[in-house]
Amino acid sequence: MVTPINKPDIIEIGSVLIKVKRSYLNKFMQGAILGEDLFFADEDKDGYVVTSKTRLADMEKRLAAHLEREKALHKSVELNNKGIAFEKEGNDDAAIEVYEQSIATGYKTLHPYDRLIVIYRKHKDYQNELRVIKLAIEAFGIQKHKDRLIKTEKLCK
Repeated sequence: MVTPINKPDIIEIGSVLIKVKRSYLNKFMQGAILGEDLFFADEDKDGYVVTSKTRLADMEKRLAAHLEREKALHKSVELNNKGIAFEKEGNDDAAIEVYEQSIATGYKTLHPYDRLIVIYRKHKDYQNELRVIKLAIEAFGIQKHKDRLIKTEKLCK
């Protein structure tokens, strides 16, 4: 017995399997979530492809995570661009604020860390410089930050 699930593009065909409209599966192309086997799977006469409920649930979860990362990326880029503009204007306080927000997005990109380290050093704010260096080491593990940590720790004493 075929029982429709909440969505017209998905039809339950048993306790484990479902039929999914090809058009519904297309949204999983972004983030490379749709596997080749489903991409090339044959459709039935109504345009449905068979897969498991757990696989679709996993793809939905992965798509949501991908969209969150993409959203954080865009927010980070926007904030970094604002920070660059503030620095060009000579407004270090505003640049610090947006670079700190950029780090808080959770999207890991070197730019806000590196710029904060430079700005904090310029203002002789060694405690914040040290804090950001430690965050950068945790996020990226790059040798230049480890070297800078040693120098900054000496300045904090």
